[in-house]
Amino acid sequence: NGKMLISEVFATDLLTEEEAKHLWLPLASNPENASRAYFERAFTAAGFSVIEADVISSEWREYGEETDSKRTSQQLLRIARLRRHRERFIAEFGAKDYAAELADAHVGVYQMLGKLSLVIYSLVNSDN
Repeated sequence: NGKMLISEVFATDLLTEEEAKHLWLPLASNPENASRAYFERAFTAAGFSVIEADVISSEWREYGEETDSKRTSQQLLRIARLRRHRERFIAEFGAKDYAAELADAHVGVYQMLGKLSLVIYSLVNSDN
């Protein structure tokens, strides 16, 4: 029936160029995909229209911290430990895997800080 639900994380104007460089490249992500405008042009070009776009800033992360998951706190601890033992982890896993793990841990923290924002899209095929 030409309907789709997509969840994507985007950079906000608070994410610096330096932070973006250390985030997208290690995660093998195209930096352009972190732009809502670019992303929306892509699915419009594919024949889809937005029914609804629900921006989830830090709400889910806050809820997790206030309840039991504490996922963002765990990511912050991982960042601290990765940085403290940088040389050991690079020797054991390699620089590429180290950078990817460090970048992945930053995603949740950056969401909590407003540097990244989750958007959930409801789309429909424009022909329907």
